[in-house]
Amino acid sequence: MPMPIPRRHAVEEAAGSAVSIAAVSSAVKWTGGQYAAPAAMMGKLYFTAYDGINYTCSATVTASESKSVIFTAAHCLHGGFYGGYSTNLVFYPAIKDGFQSNYGSWAGKRIEVPLGWRTNRYPELDFGAVVLWANSSGQTIQSRTGALGITWNQPKNVYAWAFGYPGVAPFNGNNLYYCNGNTSTAFGNTSVLWIYCNMTQGASGGAWLYNFNSSTGMGLLNGVTSDILVCCGWPTIYSPWFGPTAGAVYNAVRYG
Repeated sequence: MPMPIPRRHAVEEAAGSAVSIAAVSSAVKWTGGQYAAPAAMMGKLYFTAYDGINYTCSATVTASESKSVIFTAAHCLHGGFYGGYSTNLVFYPAIKDGFQSNYGSWAGKRIEVPLGWRTNRYPELDFGAVVLWANSSGQTIQSRTGALGITWNQPKNVYAWAFGYPGVAPFNGNNLYYCNGNTSTAFGNTSVLWIYCNMTQGASGGAWLYNFNSSTGMGLLNGVTSDILVCCGWPTIYSPWFGPTAGAVYNAVRYG
């Protein structure tokens, strides 16, 4: 669900006792501070895909020893089926109302995606990480924005908060949105999770947070948006379950 630049594969309580699915599935604009968690640690990743077209995805600064790691969807980083890596990666954190933040931009240094994605495009492996260069002042991104922790091997049925920068109508890619709800395993692949949500193209790679505290803005990265589907009239978004392979990807990049 990367967002093309300027135009690809798509991939975000009611009153009374009854809660409508439509209400649950509607993404909400994050109204917290631009330079506070979690908005400060989230942003848009610009890149040129293996097909030569420019796209954007969502990504999240993830706590690490190198202080230089972001997580996003694998399809934002590699075409799968030996399609090749994305190039010209630049991450802009904390975008709000379409404007860049005071943090500036951060160029990609190297990419890590699971072998099973690169060779077979397995949907349960649609996650990856980018190590970023320090900025022109020698600062790491985490030293400027802070970072969210990461976890894996959690239960598959949890309460998740999914964030991203959807860019196709009714959204425009200018702001951070979120959906929240109980995850369920996908039919036919129990290592892919879904929640009701109407976020659109551009939200790919956005964080799914576990144990999120909406007051502090902190939580643990436990998935990334990988796909969307309108099923039975209701919009849904998907994330690979973060199991041992997610841990292996993180351990491969955590020191830079």
